[in-house]
Amino acid sequence: MIYGNKIGKTKKIIITTMFELLKYKNFNKITISDIVEKSNINRSTFYRHFLDKYDLLDKIENNMINYISIRQDEMLVSFLKINNVPVEHFSALIDECLNNIDYLKIFLENSDNNSFEKKLKLLIKNKLEKIFIFDDKTISNNKTELIYHFSTTNVLASLRFFIENPNIEKNEAINFISDMYNKGLINIILETRKD
Repeated sequence: MIYGNKIGKTKKIIITTMFELLKYKNFNKITISDIVEKSNINRSTFYRHFLDKYDLLDKIENNMINYISIRQDEMLVSFLKINNVPVEHFSALIDECLNNIDYLKIFLENSDNNSFEKKLKLLIKNKLEKIFIFDDKTISNNKTELIYHFSTTNVLASLRFFIENPNIEKNEAINFISDMYNKGLINIILETRKD
């Protein structure tokens, strides 16, 4: 078991090192030598855990996607039960994003192939498919794809907004995002005009 703990610690060191490198260096410019030197490990130790730097990045991205997926499942359950997503679920998701803002910034800004963004879009699309059954022929394939695209774009835009505006009043933003999903943008605008 001690060896297992050592493997976990070494893997964590490698992952942390990759994030540190990504803060100031483009992924394509990072080498295995950079990673092992900064991690203070041997090349063979790196390859015991990861196939290459792409495998490392893929596993890091998948870990973040899995966490977001868990949060979205909580939102999905609420939506299916009460036809609404309580603000607490948006708050939990946004809190997690803010706690990992440096990582999200790296994923969204430093990825030349946009693999994280593609994974996130696919995750959101899969969650939407669970909420809405689009087998019904009353909704065309084009409209279905448009709903997916619209939703994923909004999530990514919201994440980027928090990245670019770290001093934003979190509760105000969370309530706004919650209202947009639950009430719709037009209703929000009309409510704002009445005030």
